[in-house]
Amino acid sequence: IYKLSADFIKHNGYCDDKNMLYDYMRRIAVPVFSNDSKLIASVAIGSFVNLIDDEKILSIAALVKEKIKSLLL
Repeated sequence: IYKLSADFIKHNGYCDDKNMLYDYMRRIAVPVFSNDSKLIASVAIGSFVNLIDDEKILSIAALVKEKIKSLLL
């Protein structure tokens, strides 16, 4: 599972647990990298699965990535 998650994160820039831990919760996490490309943190957001569909996941991930970039400038 870890290898699959790492590949997904590298390709998409976020991780989606697709309610693997709890069937009623869905969470995404966006990695935060330093200027020298080291992983230094992540920002995670979660909610009830009925409130976050696949389309919203993409929008949320994009917003979080954009905010992280603006904070690190």
